[in-house]
Amino acid sequence: PRGLVHRASDGELMADVGANTLYVVPVADAERVYWVGSTVAADATVSGNYETWAMAVPAESLDAGGRTVAPRWRVSLGPKAVYGTPATRDGLLYVVDRGGVLTILDGQTGQETGRYDLATGMVSASPVLAGGSAYLFAEDGRAVMGPAGRTFAFGARATVICATPSSR
Repeated sequence: PRGLVHRASDGELMADVGANTLYVVPVADAERVYWVGSTVAADATVSGNYETWAMAVPAESLDAGGRTVAPRWRVSLGPKAVYGTPATRDGLLYVVDRGGVLTILDGQTGQETGRYDLATGMVSASPVLAGGSAYLFAEDGRAVMGPAGRTFAFGARATVICATPSSR
């Protein structure tokens, strides 16, 4: 993955976000498109450490047809890769890294509103936002649930989940 943005309808190259590694799909709200990616360190396959970041690009800059986009903001998220696509709601971006850390960012500024160790182990799944709650799932079947917002309060934990969540 190289960080090239193509329009799905015709494959046209719309932008190059300059990323070394993108494992996740970009997400958007009415004003911004968000990317989360990792710059692979030379020893990442041994150490498991990456330079992981999140960034926001104004949606209108992609519509303008420029090949290189200037981010509105770009912030470091730490040394663990992100495999799950982030979620966005009410101007917030929810990102969970492989180490099981949830980071909530203000979509307008990129400022961190909270960072929470979920104590779940490795996470590859995307956060699910439904009914005012955030649902987070680890690879070993553990789940953490709590109210979605600028901060996260642990509401419930489950030890084994073997089903796909639904927002209905």
